[in-house]
Amino acid sequence: MNPTGFGSTRPDGSAPSALHHPMFAVDISAFGTREDRVQLHLRTAMYEVVRHACDSGGLSWDAVYREDRGDGMFAIAPASTSVDAILDSVVPHIRAGLRQHNGLANPAAQIRMRMAVHAGYVYFDDHGVSGHALVQLFRFLDSATLKAALRASDGELALLVSGYLYDEVIRHGSGLTDPAAYRRITVTNKETSAEAWLWSPSPHPSPAGEPVRSAPPLDLTEDEVLVALLLASGWSRTRIAQQLEMERTCVDRHIGRVMAKLSLATATWPK
Repeated sequence: MNPTGFGSTRPDGSAPSALHHPMFAVDISAFGTREDRVQLHLRTAMYEVVRHACDSGGLSWDAVYREDRGDGMFAIAPASTSVDAILDSVVPHIRAGLRQHNGLANPAAQIRMRMAVHAGYVYFDDHGVSGHALVQLFRFLDSATLKAALRASDGELALLVSGYLYDEVIRHGSGLTDPAAYRRITVTNKETSAEAWLWSPSPHPSPAGEPVRSAPPLDLTEDEVLVALLLASGWSRTRIAQQLEMERTCVDRHIGRVMAKLSLATATWPK
């Protein structure tokens, strides 16, 4: 049974109609490294945080179509929902909920999450939901750059929004979301190659006396942003190569292309 207000299979059995919906997905970082009992606790906490964020942000939890994904979940808002409700209200409430949870939890029960937000046409039928927009949403959530952004920060949430949402909503500055807080990347994942915009907390602070190296904000490939984010957070090239299971020469090439695109001198980057 589909939620009220969502598309469904037509009475004559023909293909269901598509409706345009805002949607988001979240994923708990390092979920697979936790013990079973901890995973159960984290799942409960995740749902509490997201449910409270939706209700507090003006998006009724009962009106949202949602599906579980083990270490995460996705939600599709009613077609009448403004994307601003998610970006300006739900996202900040999720961050606040994670901070509150982590402030009371022991280290083993800490939650850090990745989040992707998109909007597009989806189809509802007797089995669930499908559509190209939903496929893209999960490609964004699984982005290596998004994972690296969270790994390179002290924050509890890293966020990726689709290029479509940025162009149509965020860049106009009509909501509370600051367009300058995002940087453009290209997500290449399986058959998907799409523009997206990354928001994430600041990288780990540099040692005392050293300037903070901000992550490159320009139009870089996903591998280039991934390497640059780790480099900007203080990782050595050798450590990056080991972490990404990449040849050191490949890391050097990525950094060289980043510096060429940003017109930076090689002396400004760690060796």
